[in-house]
Amino acid sequence: MENDYCIELDYSFKSALGDIESYRYINEYKVNIYNNEDGLEDSRNRELIGKARLSLVLLSLVINNQMDTYEVFDNSQFLMDLGETIFDFETDDFREPLIDEVCASSSNLLVIDRLELLPAWRKKGFGKKIIKDIIWRFSGCCDLVVLKAFPLQKEATNPDKEKSEWQKKMEMTNLPKDGELSFYKVYAYYQNLGFEQYEETDYFYFNPAKLNEKFDAIDIEE
Repeated sequence: MENDYCIELDYSFKSALGDIESYRYINEYKVNIYNNEDGLEDSRNRELIGKARLSLVLLSLVINNQMDTYEVFDNSQFLMDLGETIFDFETDDFREPLIDEVCASSSNLLVIDRLELLPAWRKKGFGKKIIKDIIWRFSGCCDLVVLKAFPLQKEATNPDKEKSEWQKKMEMTNLPKDGELSFYKVYAYYQNLGFEQYEETDYFYFNPAKLNEKFDAIDIEE
């Protein structure tokens, strides 16, 4: 597989017309990650090797339109947990030390909700390149990137619920089950990419505008 790949990322998101409700202040992106082995424009033969999910929280519009920030973050449990950790809803501003990382409270926030790669594509350096591509694509429209460093195999699952074909391919049950070790590895992974841990939480953040030698060392062209 060493030279037999051509990684492509398809970004997509939906919008709609109508009343400007709180969910309209969040651009939710789905990213399908493919290996286009032949490098052809015909995409029918591409192999789906991974998926990612992103949320761009348009705080600049939220503040300018005097929208309730709490209501915006309350569109999902994931965003609400994040918001209650890093954002002060009473002052409409980021908490320390993030308030020193961004230009203003109206700075847009990119949240990397999830990144998945099939087993054959893990531990080969693709994950860090995918994350760099994501941040590079959105660096012009956000001032802060945040993610939750959480081992996917530690997620609560319903044993009675039938798994999708994709879940079966992910083989999550084969990943290490040692909780402390799993967290240590995922924390170290994002720190090696240049992310900083927020306080003593599972959240890590990245400022695209700051010089970051670890992140700059990731070569997405090789």
